[in-house]
Amino acid sequence: NFKRITTRAPPSEETQKSSKDIKRAKERAMRNQQRNAKDGSVVADRHLQVESLQFDTLAPPKFQGYLQLKNKNHKWKRRWGVLLSDSLRLYDDDMKLVQDVPLLGGAVKPQADKSTNFQLITAGETYSFSCELPKEMFQWVNMLGEVCESLVM
Repeated sequence: NFKRITTRAPPSEETQKSSKDIKRAKERAMRNQQRNAKDGSVVADRHLQVESLQFDTLAPPKFQGYLQLKNKNHKWKRRWGVLLSDSLRLYDDDMKLVQDVPLLGGAVKPQADKSTNFQLITAGETYSFSCELPKEMFQWVNMLGEVCESLVM
């Protein structure tokens, strides 16, 4: 009778470090989530959730943040917007994809009557958006404009 003896090499320092780094990162994320829950701030938490979503493209999001979208009943709905290299994806508060807006042939137009509103005009539809601050609106308009222009070239 032969007995099979297998030996395992101890984990390398690199493996130990990487597993320790992963553990520390998870602990940091948990602390941040707890702190955000106390502050009432969910924006940082949304960034973590969006980073964990699987995108069809390999490129990371170009921009992301909250937007108010005016629906067909002229009511504003809060959405988490994720700008990719060819589309704008809108998610509800549960991070479920609500709408995927293709940007090919699109254009962006700030609204003159309000400093926080802008329109996204695409081949199929015109979307009205609002941001909390004028600075956010300019960021969205600039980033959407860049993406729309890059798709034309």
